[in-house]
Amino acid sequence: MMYEQNGRRATRREPMRAQGVYSASKLAAFEHVKRLPNRWAAMLPCIIAGPGRGGLFVPFARSIARFGTAVYPGEGGHPVHTVHVEDAASLLVRVVERRATGIFNAASPSPLSIDQWVDVIAADLG
Repeated sequence: MMYEQNGRRATRREPMRAQGVYSASKLAAFEHVKRLPNRWAAMLPCIIAGPGRGGLFVPFARSIARFGTAVYPGEGGHPVHTVHVEDAASLLVRVVERRATGIFNAASPSPLSIDQWVDVIAADLG
């Protein structure tokens, strides 16, 4: 959420831009860390998914199972990266073990839109 949400693969070359209070607070904390005198590393995950992290997905699944539809605001066509919690944790362990510094993005290779997630959930539910 620190990178401009433009649907492209998140890299260091992408602009970091606040898009609301949540991302503004993350960017402010990141800027503070960068000014510290010690070595630093920052893992920047996108949406973290995994057991217990239902978020939007649980209500979508319930609505699709019960009514055969899902309702969400907007067109739902903006692609967003996700990362599984175990993959994010593995990256964090590697960064710490190697005493690495810099920025480490944790994102899926291909982002999906909410509209695409609804289709995946609907297919899984039959």
